Amino acid sequence: VRFWRVADSGLRAAQEVVLPRGSGPRHMVWHPSGHLYVVTELSREIFALAPDVTGHWRIVAGTSLGAGTLDDDTAAELAASRDGEFLYAGVRGSNTIATVRVKGAGDALAPVALVDAGVDWPRHHLVVRDTLLVAGQRSDEVASLTLDLRTGVPSRVRHRVEAPTPTCLVVAR
Repeated sequence: VRFWRVADSGLRAAQEVVLPRGSGPRHMVWHPSGHLYVVTELSREIFALAPDVTGHWRIVAGTSLGAGTLDDDTAAELAASRDGEFLYAGVRGSNTIATVRVKGAGDALAPVALVDAGVDWPRHHLVVRDTLLVAGQRSDEVASLTLDLRTGVPSRVRHRVEAPTPTCLVVAR
């Protein structure tokens, strides 16, 4: 994971945090605590990064996406609940969504559940109020799953909409 600073001449490399070999960092999301969470495509993990007192970024926590992921699975998108208490990672192959709870001051992570994504090849997803929208790249659809606001876990599919090969969802503002 590379951090950059804006300089008069453009971007300047500031620091690099090396994740475990073979993990395959894929997507990141900022947390209100200031932590940066990174989902890894190949090892199916989430790492929490934070700066120390000198401003040097480091890994402060990490967890697997939970029991039930398969050896051939790959993680895709990472999104946070509106309150930042939960992280959601799409898992392609087994076509699931992993829910991970953020604990402590944002520096601890714990797997909660691994549930059916309701689509084939969950490429991207996002949280809209109490709903997780999931783009199924191979099923040509977007599914909506209701989020249990107490447990953070997505429920079964509530609605489906056809969409040819969806790979990214954006909320219009």
